[in-house]
Amino acid sequence: MFLNPLGLLGILGGIVSAATKPHAPAADGPQFADKLDDARSADVASNLPVHVDASLGLNLTGDQVERLSIAADKAEAAGLRRALVHLDGKAVVLDVKSRTVLRAADREAPLPADVDGVVTAPALGETGQGVMRVPGGLAANTSVNALLERMEQQTSQPAIAA
Repeated sequence: MFLNPLGLLGILGGIVSAATKPHAPAADGPQFADKLDDARSADVASNLPVHVDASLGLNLTGDQVERLSIAADKAEAAGLRRALVHLDGKAVVLDVKSRTVLRAADREAPLPADVDGVVTAPALGETGQGVMRVPGGLAANTSVNALLERMEQQTSQPAIAA
């Protein structure tokens, strides 16, 4: 089959006009910028599970595992690879990409060298304090560890009603 030039232009004209026709914006629903801001602030829960191997002996409740998932979302939004997560007086090292608890950690010990941030798991229904990122090489610095400990104590103290 052979198309003459005018027939070909007619076909292309229909394609070009359809491709250049302005699209109407969505009347209702969230805007892209709003969704992007939510994702950056980690206000969007992925509802992806966190894996905790029973051999670690952590004995976490279902609520604690759900809060670990929220902490993993916050760590991922901050770009962390490994996070030290504080949860109800416990501390665990979390591989953020695989969403797997690697080991328990001592809250009193210096920050592990393989951790690039600290996250406090918020109570259910709360947004929490966010993420403290630790620049490379500073994880073993005792001054940084002391500062992180003071910040953790300040954020965990209840507000005094006036």
